Amino acid sequence: MVKELRGKSNAPMMDCKKALTEVDGDISKAMDWLRAKGIAKANQGNRTATEGLIGLYSKDSKISIVEINSETDFVARNVDFQSFVALIAATVHSHEPTVGDMKIEELLTLPPAGNLSKASNIKEALGDITSAIRENIIIRRAYSMNTSLTTGKSTVLTQYVHGLVGDEAILPKEVQLGKSASIISLSLSPSLSQIPSLSDNTRVSVLDTLTQSGRKLAMHVVAAHTNYLKMEDIPEEEIERETAIIREQTETEAVNKETKRSTMEKEREKMKKKERERETDAQQAVRMKERIMTARLAKRLSEMCLLTQTHMAEEGGPIVDKFIQSLSKKITEEIKTANNGSDISMSISVDSFCRWTLGQHQVGEEK
Repeated sequence: MVKELRGKSNAPMMDCKKALTEVDGDISKAMDWLRAKGIAKANQGNRTATEGLIGLYSKDSKISIVEINSETDFVARNVDFQSFVALIAATVHSHEPTVGDMKIEELLTLPPAGNLSKASNIKEALGDITSAIRENIIIRRAYSMNTSLTTGKSTVLTQYVHGLVGDEAILPKEVQLGKSASIISLSLSPSLSQIPSLSDNTRVSVLDTLTQSGRKLAMHVVAAHTNYLKMEDIPEEEIERETAIIREQTETEAVNKETKRSTMEKEREKMKKKERERETDAQQAVRMKERIMTARLAKRLSEMCLLTQTHMAEEGGPIVDKFIQSLSKKITEEIKTANNGSDISMSISVDSFCRWTLGQHQVGEEK
């Protein structure tokens, strides 16, 4: 247990032991304890100890993503295992539901997509790969995003896969495999189809600009470990958890600062006391700690949300929301120029995104 906590936190072994002792062996609470003491940084996704691959299948207006787990990292480099991940991604892409999560129980009953397997259904294909590799293989989750259901706006789906593996000569061209991946949906409104006399060249140029920007955002989502689109999406329990951690950090720092103050500094403080306002030292300290805590909490929550993060894949590192506004103006000007100064205003929005990391903890699972 100490080894697992040390691997997640990079904290010294003795600190890990102390943390586990303080929280009766709860790994998640031990991570919070280490963060509160300033020994470990924020968890980048609540990872569990799993191996395998994440696979994306992208075609037409739909992208499907799956996570397949194995017991060892060695299996992820196995060609048969990679082909199996591609098979599952292709099968999810070719069947309902069109969008959202697919139940694994339902997926197991489906026939494999195309001619990628001789098995009668996915459950049989899973049994075949498990027997061939001699490791426990688990289809952990499956999800799809689709732009064909959107109306009144032009929408593009883009993706990014980090740590690409697999032989392009063997895998279907629509498939990408790796250790982490993201999908992001960007919309432009009004729809380009609603703009009269817009040339095909301008339409292609605008969609290409939107797609390229979406790809950079997808890269950013993976690099920044983004969890939410905006602050309103953060669950209340997570806000309470972060508040408790930051409050403890602030209290600890205040105690340490007071301990380090020299005797001379304390004497000077006493002399200035008469010049202060009627508030007591204790009241001032409380107000100062509350201001510090509020600022730190706001910063921490903004770091968790896409729109308030610093764009890591864009030159100059603009705030994502500001970048999107700037891009909207750029596309508006392009369309106005192409349409002889027509009075139109284009607006870009992030409809949704997903970020998957191998072994990422999911709500409802035991940590």
